[in-house]
This record gives sequence, structure tokens and C-alpha cells, in this order.
Amino acid sequence: MTKTRRHHWLFKLWIKIRGLLALLIIFVGVCVGLMSLLLPFDGLYKDRLIDFLEQQWQMQVTVAEIDGSWKAYGPSFVLRDLSLQGEQSLQLKSAQIQLNLYQWLIPGGERGIDLSINEAELAMIQSGARVSIRSTGNDKKLTATLDRLLRAGSLRVQALKLNLTNDKDEPIVTDITADFLLQQDDQQRGLQLLIKEADQQEIEIRAVTDRAQQLMKTAQWYVRFDALSVQFLQPFLTIPNLPEAHISGDLWVTTEDGVITTAHGQWQWQQQSP
Repeated sequence: MTKTRRHHWLFKLWIKIRGLLALLIIFVGVCVGLMSLLLPFDGLYKDRLIDFLEQQWQMQVTVAEIDGSWKAYGPSFVLRDLSLQGEQSLQLKSAQIQLNLYQWLIPGGERGIDLSINEAELAMIQSGARVSIRSTGNDKKLTATLDRLLRAGSLRVQALKLNLTNDKDEPIVTDITADFLLQQDDQQRGLQLLIKEADQQEIEIRAVTDRAQQLMKTAQWYVRFDALSVQFLQPFLTIPNLPEAHISGDLWVTTEDGVITTAHGQWQWQQQSP
């Protein structure tokens, strides 16, 4: 084969490849368009979606109403009156499921389901250096439930309400609103909590631990606070009548079985002029 013929053959091959790519793009576009038209009609896929979620989460799923649409890399569903039954039951008035088809279809891409909850409440018990989730002794069941949800993706709460009480069930701080994200891989589980108060006050909390451990008891913690008012921290402190001031800084903490073992950090104190 001469050099000219070889170039001609390569050019024809390149034209065919470009044609196939164009047809593939058109096919994908048509599929996305059809799904966008069909997603609002939940009667066409509701039962199949529930079966799919039950298979992924290994829990019994019931949903009263589904609103579907196409977003980014896959379909998105707003689920109303969602109930998950397993080791523990979860009852959610409203939640959103985002399916990332790219993550789900590639090898090892089973983590393509992101569960986002609009509102939730989490009560916590604070007693000295020990902090734990208030429960009925079902910590292992709660861990198993989270593990099933996170096996398929992530858990996000857009408006998590935190209520902190002491060991006598007396409120310390109530109705703290935060953005909450929980993720895991094959070895570790991670948490991110972002609290924004008035006047641009902000607290960011991150934690990571092994999947075999309970995140709220044994973990590595990082806390960043920016322009945080001392009045916000007053309920947690034993020093009364602190002056008006704002604190910014970073804190690194290690906990084991709910007890703080190491802690170090840095901060800046900015006292307000009288």
C-alpha cells in the first residue's frame, strides 16, 4: 500500500468514526429528551424505581408521590412521604434522589444514588468531654441503616436541626440549623457539618473514621470557626460573664469511645470596643 492510499484509508476511517460519534451523541440526546418528557408521569416508572431502590439499599421502600425531572448526569426525583424499613425505620416527609448514571454504569460505580433530605432533626447529648447521639440503645442498628444508604451513594440534609442537651435532658442550645453531608468509601466514613449564624458567623465541622467505628464516638475531627460570637459559645463554657467578642480559628480533635483524647488548635480573639 502506497503512502497516498494509506492516508486516504485513514481519512475515510476518521470520517466514519466521526459519523458514529455524531450518531451516538444524537441517540443520547434523544434518550435524554424522551426521559425528560416521561419523568413527570410517575405512574410509568414508580414501581420500578421503588424496586430499584430496595435492591440498592436492601430496605423496604414506600413512597406516596414522586416528581421526576432530568438534571445533569441523570434523573432526579422528589419523593414525598418516603418510608424506609430495615434494621431501623426512617420516615421522611420530603426527600430528593439524584441518580448519576455515569457513576452507576462504570465498573465499581455503584455509588451513584445521592439521597438529599430537606429537613430533619437530630438530638444530641453533651456531657463533659463525651458527645453521642441520643438513641434507644440501637447504635448498631443505626450504623447498619446508614451503611446501607451510603453503600449506594451519599446522605445529605439541607436543613438539619440540632438540639443539644445535657445528660439531664435539659436544653443547652436548640434549633441550630446546619447543612449536613455524610459519605463513605470501602474503608472510611466521613461527615461534614456547616452551621451559619447571623452576622456571617460560621462553623464548619468535619470528621472521618473507619467504617467499623461509630462516627460520633471514635473519629478524627476538624473544626473551623469564623467570626463566631462568644455569646454563641457561652452555653458550652463554664466561665460566666465573658466580654463581647468574636473568635476565628481552627481546632483538631481526636475522640475514642466518645471521649476526647487529644486536641490542639489556634484562634484569634477580637474583642468589641465598649
